[in-house]
Amino acid sequence: TLNSWSLTMTTSGTAPTPTPTPPPTNTKTFAAADVPQAIPDRSSTGITSTNSVTLTGKVSALTASVNITHPYKGDLVVTLISPAGTSTVLHNRTGTSRDNVVLVNVPVTVFSNTTAAGQWKLRVQDLSRRDTGTLNSWSLTVTTAL
Repeated sequence: TLNSWSLTMTTSGTAPTPTPTPPPTNTKTFAAADVPQAIPDRSSTGITSTNSVTLTGKVSALTASVNITHPYKGDLVVTLISPAGTSTVLHNRTGTSRDNVVLVNVPVTVFSNTTAAGQWKLRVQDLSRRDTGTLNSWSLTVTTAL
């Protein structure tokens, strides 16, 4: 026969806060297939290369890599254009007489929370005379939430 019982609990502080689990993501690198392309001298039109991104969802992270051979990188403007037409300049005539534009996994935050899928474009303009170059390659590494 049980006549009585008791339970004593002692706590110290507060319960730990669980670490939130980040949402799952999908990351893939997309390389342009229409390169190399010659960059015309002193042309505001320049060249445009297209890169097809097939990830669905919104961009949560994006990096760009660009490889251009040119003897005077201060002549060049390099612009990344989203499928929606939004653009950002990745290189704007800096570097004066130094050779080549080489960008490796440069974070591009202006496209966060925009649609990832579609035709992304890279425009390269040579805005001064005497030197020509080549867009050798470019790629985008895109991360979307699942």
